[in-house]
Amino acid sequence: MPVLQALKGTLEEFANAKERSKQCVAAEALAGVLHSDINGLIGAWDNWIIVQLQTVILSQSVESIPEWAACLRYSVTGKGKYGTTVPVLRKQILDCLMAPLPPTVNTTVVAKRYTFLSAALIEISPQKMPVTEIELHNRLMNELLDNMCHSSAQVREAIGITLSVLCSNIRLHLSSAHDYSCEEASEIDNQLKEEKWVLVMKDRASDVVTNIQNTSPADNLETAGQTAFQNGYLNGDAQDDVKWMETLFHFIISTLKSGRSSYLLDVIVQFLYPVLSLQETSNKDLSTLAKACFELLKWRIFWAPHLQRVVSVILCSAIDPNWRTRSATLTYLRTFMYRHTFILSNVEKQQIWKTVESLLRDNQVEARSMLLQF
Repeated sequence: MPVLQALKGTLEEFANAKERSKQCVAAEALAGVLHSDINGLIGAWDNWIIVQLQTVILSQSVESIPEWAACLRYSVTGKGKYGTTVPVLRKQILDCLMAPLPPTVNTTVVAKRYTFLSAALIEISPQKMPVTEIELHNRLMNELLDNMCHSSAQVREAIGITLSVLCSNIRLHLSSAHDYSCEEASEIDNQLKEEKWVLVMKDRASDVVTNIQNTSPADNLETAGQTAFQNGYLNGDAQDDVKWMETLFHFIISTLKSGRSSYLLDVIVQFLYPVLSLQETSNKDLSTLAKACFELLKWRIFWAPHLQRVVSVILCSAIDPNWRTRSATLTYLRTFMYRHTFILSNVEKQQIWKTVESLLRDNQVEARSMLLQF
Protein backbone atom coordinates (compact mmCIF):
# COMPACT_ATOMS: atom_id res chain seq x y z
CA MET A 1 0.00 0.00 0.00
CA PRO A 2 2.76 2.55 0.76
CA VAL A 3 4.20 1.83 -2.69
CA LEU A 4 0.90 2.59 -4.40
CA GLN A 5 0.40 5.74 -2.35
CA ALA A 6 3.90 6.91 -3.28
CA LEU A 7 3.14 6.35 -6.98
CA LYS A 8 -0.30 7.95 -6.96
CA GLY A 9 0.67 11.62 -7.14
CA THR A 10 3.39 11.21 -9.76
CA LEU A 11 1.27 8.86 -11.86
CA GLU A 12 -1.65 11.26 -11.93
CA GLU A 13 0.62 14.18 -12.79
CA PHE A 14 2.35 12.38 -15.65
CA ALA A 15 -0.83 10.74 -16.99
CA ASN A 16 -2.59 14.10 -17.21
CA ALA A 17 0.42 15.96 -18.61
CA LYS A 18 0.30 17.45 -22.12
CA GLU A 19 3.77 16.19 -23.01
CA ARG A 20 3.68 12.84 -24.80
CA SER A 21 6.92 11.73 -23.16
CA LYS A 22 5.39 12.03 -19.68
CA GLN A 23 2.26 10.18 -20.75
CA CYS A 24 4.42 7.34 -22.09
CA VAL A 25 6.19 7.06 -18.74
CA ALA A 26 2.84 7.06 -16.94
CA ALA A 27 1.48 4.35 -19.25
CA GLU A 28 4.46 2.11 -18.60
CA ALA A 29 4.31 2.63 -14.84
CA LEU A 30 0.55 2.06 -14.69
CA ALA A 31 0.92 -1.13 -16.72
CA GLY A 32 3.25 -2.51 -14.08
CA VAL A 33 0.85 -1.55 -11.30
CA LEU A 34 -2.22 -3.03 -13.01
CA HIS A 35 -0.44 -6.29 -13.83
CA SER A 36 0.96 -6.74 -10.33
CA ASP A 37 -0.58 -8.52 -7.35
CA ILE A 38 0.84 -6.39 -4.54
CA ASN A 39 -1.05 -5.86 -1.31
CA GLY A 40 -3.74 -3.19 -1.39
CA LEU A 41 -4.17 -3.28 -5.16
CA ILE A 42 -7.94 -3.87 -5.06
CA GLY A 43 -8.39 -1.01 -2.61
CA ALA A 44 -6.23 1.31 -4.69
CA TRP A 45 -8.27 0.40 -7.77
CA ASP A 46 -11.50 1.43 -6.06
CA ASN A 47 -9.95 4.59 -4.60
CA TRP A 48 -8.08 6.15 -7.51
CA ILE A 49 -6.79 3.80 -10.23
CA ILE A 50 -10.20 3.31 -11.87
CA VAL A 51 -10.72 7.08 -11.94
CA GLN A 52 -7.32 7.54 -13.57
CA LEU A 53 -8.07 4.89 -16.19
CA GLN A 54 -11.42 6.51 -16.97
CA THR A 55 -9.63 9.84 -17.35
CA VAL A 56 -7.23 8.26 -19.86
CA ILE A 57 -10.13 6.81 -21.85
CA LEU A 58 -12.03 10.11 -21.96
CA SER A 59 -8.96 12.22 -22.70
CA GLN A 60 -8.91 14.08 -26.02
CA SER A 61 -5.21 13.33 -26.48
CA VAL A 62 -4.40 10.99 -29.37
CA GLU A 63 -0.59 11.08 -29.48
CA SER A 64 -0.13 8.49 -26.73
CA ILE A 65 -2.93 6.08 -27.70
CA PRO A 66 -0.46 3.33 -28.76
CA GLU A 67 1.31 3.53 -25.40
CA TRP A 68 -1.93 3.37 -23.40
CA ALA A 69 -3.14 0.48 -25.57
CA ALA A 70 0.11 -1.35 -24.83
CA CYS A 71 -0.40 -0.57 -21.14
CA LEU A 72 -3.83 -2.20 -21.13
CA ARG A 73 -2.65 -5.12 -23.21
CA TYR A 74 0.09 -5.90 -20.71
CA SER A 75 -2.27 -5.30 -17.77
CA VAL A 76 -4.58 -8.19 -18.71
CA THR A 77 -1.86 -10.53 -20.00
CA GLY A 78 -1.80 -13.90 -18.25
CA LYS A 79 0.85 -14.43 -15.61
CA GLY A 80 3.01 -17.35 -14.60
CA LYS A 81 5.26 -19.71 -16.53
CA TYR A 82 2.58 -20.57 -19.09
CA GLY A 83 0.67 -17.29 -18.96
CA THR A 84 -2.47 -18.94 -17.62
CA THR A 85 -2.77 -17.15 -14.27
CA VAL A 86 -5.35 -14.37 -14.47
CA PRO A 87 -4.13 -10.97 -13.19
CA VAL A 88 -5.95 -9.70 -10.11
CA LEU A 89 -7.47 -6.70 -11.88
CA ARG A 90 -8.29 -8.22 -15.28
CA LYS A 91 -12.06 -8.32 -14.69
CA GLN A 92 -12.11 -4.78 -13.31
CA ILE A 93 -10.09 -3.44 -16.25
CA LEU A 94 -12.35 -5.11 -18.82
CA ASP A 95 -15.47 -3.89 -17.02
CA CYS A 96 -14.05 -0.36 -17.04
CA LEU A 97 -13.44 -0.55 -20.79
CA MET A 98 -16.93 -1.95 -21.38
CA ALA A 99 -18.63 0.86 -19.47
CA PRO A 100 -20.76 3.03 -21.83
CA LEU A 101 -19.27 6.38 -22.78
CA PRO A 102 -21.05 9.67 -22.08
CA PRO A 103 -23.22 10.63 -25.08
CA THR A 104 -21.34 13.91 -25.53
CA VAL A 105 -17.86 12.46 -26.23
CA ASN A 106 -16.36 12.98 -29.68
CA THR A 107 -15.54 10.24 -32.17
CA THR A 108 -11.86 10.21 -31.21
CA VAL A 109 -12.75 8.96 -27.74
CA VAL A 110 -15.15 6.36 -29.17
CA ALA A 111 -12.44 5.04 -31.49
CA LYS A 112 -9.93 5.07 -28.64
CA ARG A 113 -12.18 2.91 -26.47
CA TYR A 114 -12.50 0.28 -29.20
CA THR A 115 -8.73 0.39 -29.74
CA PHE A 116 -8.20 -0.26 -26.04
CA LEU A 117 -10.74 -3.09 -26.05
CA SER A 118 -9.12 -4.85 -29.00
CA ALA A 119 -5.68 -4.47 -27.39
CA ALA A 120 -6.93 -6.03 -24.15
CA LEU A 121 -8.98 -8.83 -25.71
CA ILE A 122 -6.11 -10.04 -27.90
CA GLU A 123 -4.23 -11.04 -24.75
CA ILE A 124 -7.02 -13.16 -23.29
CA SER A 125 -6.64 -16.93 -23.59
CA PRO A 126 -9.90 -17.87 -25.37
CA GLN A 127 -9.72 -21.55 -24.46
CA LYS A 128 -9.73 -20.72 -20.75
CA MET A 129 -12.23 -17.85 -20.64
CA PRO A 130 -14.38 -17.77 -17.50
CA VAL A 131 -18.12 -17.13 -17.70
CA THR A 132 -17.73 -13.38 -17.12
CA GLU A 133 -15.43 -13.00 -20.13
CA ILE A 134 -17.73 -15.09 -22.33
CA GLU A 135 -20.61 -12.81 -21.36
CA LEU A 136 -18.44 -9.79 -22.15
CA HIS A 137 -17.75 -11.17 -25.63
CA ASN A 138 -21.49 -11.63 -26.19
CA ARG A 139 -22.33 -8.09 -25.10
CA LEU A 140 -19.53 -6.52 -27.09
CA MET A 141 -20.47 -8.50 -30.21
CA ASN A 142 -24.00 -7.08 -30.10
CA GLU A 143 -22.63 -3.58 -29.59
CA LEU A 144 -20.22 -3.84 -32.52
CA LEU A 145 -22.83 -5.25 -34.91
CA ASP A 146 -25.19 -2.42 -33.98
CA ASN A 147 -22.54 0.25 -34.65
CA MET A 148 -21.11 -0.91 -37.98
CA CYS A 149 -22.79 2.07 -39.69
CA HIS A 150 -21.11 4.62 -37.42
CA SER A 151 -20.72 8.06 -38.99
CA SER A 152 -16.98 8.33 -38.24
CA ALA A 153 -14.46 6.57 -40.50
CA GLN A 154 -11.93 6.12 -37.68
CA VAL A 155 -14.59 4.56 -35.46
CA ARG A 156 -15.63 2.18 -38.25
CA GLU A 157 -12.02 1.10 -38.65
CA ALA A 158 -11.67 0.53 -34.90
CA ILE A 159 -14.91 -1.47 -34.87
CA GLY A 160 -13.70 -3.65 -37.74
CA ILE A 161 -10.43 -4.41 -35.96
CA THR A 162 -12.16 -5.11 -32.65
CA LEU A 163 -14.68 -7.34 -34.41
CA SER A 164 -11.81 -9.36 -35.88
CA VAL A 165 -10.28 -9.95 -32.44
CA LEU A 166 -13.66 -10.75 -30.91
CA CYS A 167 -14.69 -13.25 -33.59
CA SER A 168 -11.34 -15.05 -33.52
CA ASN A 169 -11.54 -15.27 -29.72
CA ILE A 170 -14.98 -16.85 -29.97
CA ARG A 171 -13.82 -19.34 -32.59
CA LEU A 172 -10.73 -20.25 -30.55
CA HIS A 173 -12.92 -20.72 -27.49
CA LEU A 174 -15.27 -23.03 -29.38
CA SER A 175 -12.35 -25.04 -30.78
CA SER A 176 -11.61 -26.53 -27.35
CA ALA A 177 -13.83 -28.75 -25.21
CA HIS A 178 -15.47 -27.31 -22.10
CA ASP A 179 -17.21 -29.12 -19.27
CA TYR A 180 -19.34 -26.55 -17.46
CA SER A 181 -20.98 -27.55 -14.20
CA CYS A 182 -22.88 -24.26 -14.05
CA GLU A 183 -26.12 -24.23 -16.07
CA GLU A 184 -25.75 -20.51 -16.84
CA ALA A 185 -22.25 -21.02 -18.24
CA SER A 186 -23.44 -23.91 -20.39
CA GLU A 187 -26.29 -21.79 -21.76
CA ILE A 188 -23.95 -18.92 -22.65
CA ASP A 189 -21.58 -21.35 -24.35
CA ASN A 190 -24.47 -22.75 -26.39
CA GLN A 191 -25.36 -19.21 -27.48
CA LEU A 192 -21.83 -18.78 -28.79
CA LYS A 193 -22.10 -22.05 -30.72
CA GLU A 194 -25.16 -20.75 -32.56
CA GLU A 195 -22.90 -18.10 -34.13
CA LYS A 196 -25.74 -15.75 -34.96
CA TRP A 197 -23.15 -13.08 -35.76
CA VAL A 198 -22.06 -15.06 -38.83
CA LEU A 199 -25.61 -15.19 -40.18
CA VAL A 200 -26.21 -11.51 -39.43
CA MET A 201 -23.06 -10.41 -41.24
CA LYS A 202 -23.59 -12.77 -44.18
CA ASP A 203 -27.22 -11.77 -44.77
CA ARG A 204 -26.56 -8.07 -44.35
CA ALA A 205 -23.53 -8.21 -46.66
CA SER A 206 -25.62 -9.81 -49.40
CA ASP A 207 -28.28 -7.10 -49.16
CA VAL A 208 -25.78 -4.25 -48.89
CA VAL A 209 -23.84 -5.33 -52.00
CA THR A 210 -27.06 -5.43 -53.99
CA ASN A 211 -28.11 -2.01 -52.73
CA ILE A 212 -24.74 -0.44 -53.51
CA GLN A 213 -24.64 -1.94 -57.00
CA ASN A 214 -28.18 -0.72 -57.69
CA THR A 215 -27.37 2.82 -56.61
CA SER A 216 -26.98 4.97 -59.69
CA PRO A 217 -23.72 6.89 -60.24
CA ALA A 218 -25.68 10.13 -59.95
CA ASP A 219 -26.32 9.33 -56.30
CA ASN A 220 -22.55 9.10 -55.81
CA LEU A 221 -23.30 6.96 -52.74
CA GLU A 222 -23.04 10.16 -50.71
CA THR A 223 -26.70 11.09 -50.30
CA ALA A 224 -29.66 9.08 -49.21
CA GLY A 225 -31.98 8.46 -52.11
CA GLN A 226 -35.33 6.75 -52.18
CA THR A 227 -36.76 5.15 -49.10
CA ALA A 228 -38.15 2.02 -50.64
CA PHE A 229 -37.96 -0.90 -48.27
CA GLN A 230 -36.24 -3.90 -49.81
CA ASN A 231 -34.95 -7.16 -48.31
CA GLY A 232 -35.50 -5.86 -44.80
CA TYR A 233 -33.30 -2.79 -45.19
CA LEU A 234 -33.83 0.74 -46.43
CA ASN A 235 -32.75 0.51 -50.05
CA GLY A 236 -32.42 4.29 -50.28
CA ASP A 237 -30.11 4.61 -47.31
CA ALA A 238 -26.99 4.37 -49.45
CA GLN A 239 -24.80 6.10 -46.89
CA ASP A 240 -25.45 3.49 -44.22
CA ASP A 241 -24.88 0.69 -46.73
CA VAL A 242 -21.47 2.08 -47.67
CA LYS A 243 -20.49 2.68 -44.05
CA TRP A 244 -21.49 -0.86 -43.08
CA MET A 245 -19.50 -2.33 -45.95
CA GLU A 246 -16.44 -0.24 -45.07
CA THR A 247 -16.55 -1.66 -41.54
CA LEU A 248 -16.83 -5.17 -42.97
CA PHE A 249 -13.78 -4.56 -45.17
CA HIS A 250 -11.82 -3.35 -42.14
CA PHE A 251 -12.81 -6.61 -40.43
CA ILE A 252 -11.57 -8.64 -43.40
CA ILE A 253 -8.28 -6.71 -43.63
CA SER A 254 -7.60 -7.06 -39.90
CA THR A 255 -8.43 -10.77 -39.95
CA LEU A 256 -6.23 -11.57 -42.96
CA LYS A 257 -3.33 -9.63 -41.43
CA SER A 258 -3.63 -11.46 -38.12
CA GLY A 259 -2.25 -14.86 -37.24
CA ARG A 260 -5.75 -16.15 -36.56
CA SER A 261 -7.26 -15.93 -40.03
CA SER A 262 -7.43 -19.73 -40.35
CA TYR A 263 -10.14 -19.77 -37.67
CA LEU A 264 -12.32 -17.39 -39.68
CA LEU A 265 -11.71 -18.59 -43.24
CA ASP A 266 -15.23 -19.94 -43.63
CA VAL A 267 -16.52 -16.46 -42.75
CA ILE A 268 -14.05 -14.63 -45.01
CA VAL A 269 -14.95 -16.84 -47.98
CA GLN A 270 -18.56 -15.70 -47.72
CA PHE A 271 -17.41 -12.12 -48.30
CA LEU A 272 -15.32 -12.85 -51.41
CA TYR A 273 -18.09 -11.72 -53.74
CA PRO A 274 -18.47 -8.27 -52.10
CA VAL A 275 -14.71 -7.79 -52.38
CA LEU A 276 -14.70 -8.69 -56.08
CA SER A 277 -17.83 -6.75 -56.99
CA LEU A 278 -16.93 -3.48 -55.24
CA GLN A 279 -13.45 -2.93 -56.69
CA GLU A 280 -14.72 -0.01 -58.74
CA THR A 281 -17.54 2.10 -57.36
CA SER A 282 -18.38 5.79 -57.32
CA ASN A 283 -17.29 5.85 -53.65
CA LYS A 284 -13.48 5.93 -53.74
CA ASP A 285 -12.98 5.18 -50.05
CA LEU A 286 -15.06 2.03 -50.33
CA SER A 287 -13.23 0.89 -53.45
CA THR A 288 -9.85 1.56 -51.82
CA LEU A 289 -10.77 -0.74 -48.93
CA ALA A 290 -12.11 -3.37 -51.34
CA LYS A 291 -8.80 -3.29 -53.22
CA ALA A 292 -6.87 -3.66 -49.95
CA CYS A 293 -8.94 -6.77 -49.16
CA PHE A 294 -8.35 -8.01 -52.70
CA GLU A 295 -4.56 -7.74 -52.39
CA LEU A 296 -4.55 -9.69 -49.12
CA LEU A 297 -6.87 -12.39 -50.47
CA LYS A 298 -4.55 -12.95 -53.43
CA TRP A 299 -1.91 -14.26 -51.03
CA ARG A 300 -4.26 -16.56 -49.13
CA ILE A 301 -4.23 -20.30 -49.83
CA PHE A 302 -7.57 -22.03 -49.25
CA TRP A 303 -7.88 -25.69 -48.35
CA ALA A 304 -10.93 -27.95 -48.39
CA PRO A 305 -13.73 -27.42 -47.59
CA HIS A 306 -13.23 -23.66 -48.08
CA LEU A 307 -11.61 -24.20 -51.48
CA GLN A 308 -14.83 -25.56 -52.98
CA ARG A 309 -16.74 -22.52 -51.76
CA VAL A 310 -14.15 -20.15 -53.28
CA VAL A 311 -14.36 -21.95 -56.63
CA SER A 312 -18.14 -21.63 -56.54
CA VAL A 313 -17.90 -17.87 -55.91
CA ILE A 314 -15.35 -17.46 -58.71
CA LEU A 315 -17.52 -19.34 -61.22
CA CYS A 316 -20.54 -17.19 -60.36
CA SER A 317 -18.60 -13.92 -60.32
CA ALA A 318 -16.98 -14.66 -63.69
CA ILE A 319 -20.41 -14.54 -65.35
CA ASP A 320 -21.76 -11.66 -63.25
CA PRO A 321 -23.87 -9.12 -65.20
CA ASN A 322 -21.53 -6.33 -64.05
CA TRP A 323 -18.44 -6.32 -66.28
CA ARG A 324 -16.30 -4.76 -63.55
CA THR A 325 -17.01 -7.78 -61.36
CA ARG A 326 -16.10 -10.12 -64.21
CA SER A 327 -12.86 -8.23 -64.80
CA ALA A 328 -11.93 -8.27 -61.10
CA THR A 329 -12.69 -12.00 -60.93
CA LEU A 330 -10.33 -12.71 -63.82
CA THR A 331 -7.62 -10.65 -62.13
CA TYR A 332 -8.07 -12.65 -58.93
CA LEU A 333 -8.23 -15.92 -60.87
CA ARG A 334 -4.67 -15.52 -62.15
CA THR A 335 -3.07 -15.64 -58.71
CA PHE A 336 -5.69 -18.08 -57.43
CA MET A 337 -4.79 -20.67 -60.09
CA TYR A 338 -1.08 -20.12 -59.48
CA ARG A 339 -1.47 -20.94 -55.78
CA HIS A 340 -4.07 -23.69 -56.05
CA THR A 341 -3.27 -25.58 -59.28
CA PHE A 342 -1.98 -28.65 -57.46
CA ILE A 343 -4.80 -28.89 -54.91
CA LEU A 344 -7.75 -28.29 -57.23
CA SER A 345 -9.58 -31.35 -58.51
CA ASN A 346 -9.70 -32.06 -62.24
CA VAL A 347 -13.41 -31.30 -62.28
CA GLU A 348 -12.85 -27.89 -60.68
CA LYS A 349 -10.06 -27.06 -63.13
CA GLN A 350 -12.28 -27.97 -66.08
CA GLN A 351 -15.12 -25.84 -64.73
CA ILE A 352 -12.82 -22.85 -64.33
CA TRP A 353 -11.26 -23.16 -67.78
CA LYS A 354 -14.63 -23.58 -69.48
CA THR A 355 -15.81 -20.42 -67.78
CA VAL A 356 -12.66 -18.59 -68.88
CA GLU A 357 -13.11 -19.79 -72.46
CA SER A 358 -16.68 -18.53 -72.51
CA LEU A 359 -15.39 -15.06 -71.60
CA LEU A 360 -13.45 -14.92 -74.88
CA ARG A 361 -16.78 -13.83 -76.36
CA ASP A 362 -17.48 -11.28 -73.62
CA ASN A 363 -19.12 -8.08 -74.85
CA GLN A 364 -16.83 -5.91 -72.73
CA VAL A 365 -13.36 -5.34 -74.16
CA GLU A 366 -11.87 -4.78 -70.68
CA ALA A 367 -12.97 -8.25 -69.62
CA ARG A 368 -11.61 -9.84 -72.80
CA SER A 369 -8.29 -8.06 -72.40
CA MET A 370 -7.80 -9.69 -69.00
CA LEU A 371 -7.80 -13.09 -70.69
CA LEU A 372 -4.60 -12.21 -72.57
CA GLN A 373 -2.73 -12.47 -69.26
CA PHE A 374 -3.67 -16.14 -68.74
